[in-house]
Amino acid sequence: MIKRIAALFLALILTQFAFAKQEPLPQWIMDIHTIYNDAEYVAECGEGANEEIAKSDALSRIASYLQTTVNSQGVSVTSVNGSAYSMNAIKKVTVESSADLFGVEYETFYYKKKKKYYCAAYINREKYWQQIQPKIELKKHGFRKFYDEAEKMNRESEPILARKYFILSKKAGEDFLNELSISRLIAREFTNIYSNDEKKVAEIEKNIKDAENSIAIFIEIRGDYANKIQSNVQSLFESEKYSFTGNKKNCSHIMTIEIEPNKDVSHPGTDDEITSVVPSMTLTLTNPYMKQNLFSFTRKADKGIAYTQEKAMDRGYNNLCTALECDLLSAFQEKMLEE
Repeated sequence: MIKRIAALFLALILTQFAFAKQEPLPQWIMDIHTIYNDAEYVAECGEGANEEIAKSDALSRIASYLQTTVNSQGVSVTSVNGSAYSMNAIKKVTVESSADLFGVEYETFYYKKKKKYYCAAYINREKYWQQIQPKIELKKHGFRKFYDEAEKMNRESEPILARKYFILSKKAGEDFLNELSISRLIAREFTNIYSNDEKKVAEIEKNIKDAENSIAIFIEIRGDYANKIQSNVQSLFESEKYSFTGNKKNCSHIMTIEIEPNKDVSHPGTDDEITSVVPSMTLTLTNPYMKQNLFSFTRKADKGIAYTQEKAMDRGYNNLCTALECDLLSAFQEKMLEE
């Protein structure tokens, strides 16, 4: 009797063990999209010798779905041109972990027969959008702050400042499009609200050129020598696409340049007569219609010394030209990059 009971008990254990071994595979291993449908999810199945490898594999497959490249250090995402408006944007994002892809969730299964882990990685499109939109809004705000200011300057007939803010908006616009590009691949239907902003980004290059074409600077100068300073300053600004005019009535801006030669003569009227010239310059750039000073600059040159006043003036003013070539444009560009 005892042997019969023991045999039955053993048979029961073996039956349960057999059924345990025959645990069915989750449906998502066979076809992940039957469980995580494309309309609601971005989902891929990964596999590996342990759970972490399976998760990394699944994440890499999501990256591949997003038309990306994967490297051994992480997932380097180079987004496709999701919109005709974003052709000039930088489109490279590095995904170091699942945390960098908002809303990634996982489901894992260990398949004993193959001694392998399987992992379903999935992103709910709507949940993803709820998490990523505040970040997109922040980038959009950074772009629109500069772009709207540029448009305001256009309305006020201030092309130099319009150019400045359009240039600042270009980088901010690229950052905005970058943030939007992957979001479009995951949650396209939600990103359509930004189509007007994308068009504005696309128009920036044209707006910069239009602003440049509206710039016409008239130079008023006092204290020049042999036209050295005027031609030097004009050449420097023209190299940065700022145009000049000889007609004050039609100008957009007035550049006022005042130069003091600071001439000194030692031992005048003798054979030892020496002239030294240490020219100093003040430059201001103003909008005569807005009565606004856009830029101010002062510079003093190294001393020019000679036995004749003409040669001393020539050397001193050449020194001032050299100093301007070193400092003037960099100071102006720094002013134009101020936010």
